[in-house]
Amino acid sequence: MKKIALSLVVLGGLLNAFAEKIDTTKFDSLFDKYSKVYSINANFIKKIATLESGLDENKVTLSFSKNDKFVGLFQISEKFYNVDSKKIDNEDITNKAVKQMRYCLDKKGYTIEMINCFNKSYTDEDKKILLSLLNKNMQ
Repeated sequence: MKKIALSLVVLGGLLNAFAEKIDTTKFDSLFDKYSKVYSINANFIKKIATLESGLDENKVTLSFSKNDKFVGLFQISEKFYNVDSKKIDNEDITNKAVKQMRYCLDKKGYTIEMINCFNKSYTDEDKKILLSLLNKNMQ
């Protein structure tokens, strides 16, 4: 039992250490701004943007059904969020994406379900890292 508890402590420490090593980007002030507006950890926001677009602000992806596009840093739906893939506005997209994160957080709490509410397709490893960053809100 002690070995299991120790393993969990070590794993948690490794996840926290990995999660905190996120490089500085030109979008940090934007992530910080909406982190404060919606009370969500800025590194969590940055990690989501990294997973979604690789921090490519101009990324546009066609949906599987080809009737929608996913746009910008957070790959949000052009139709659902009423954004224009030809005139990507990082401020608007970040605001809408982080607002959705806040909605999911209020609905699901500090859980994997919150992350699934935003995007179910992340790997289990990425979900653990995101959950670790998300839980930094509570500290």
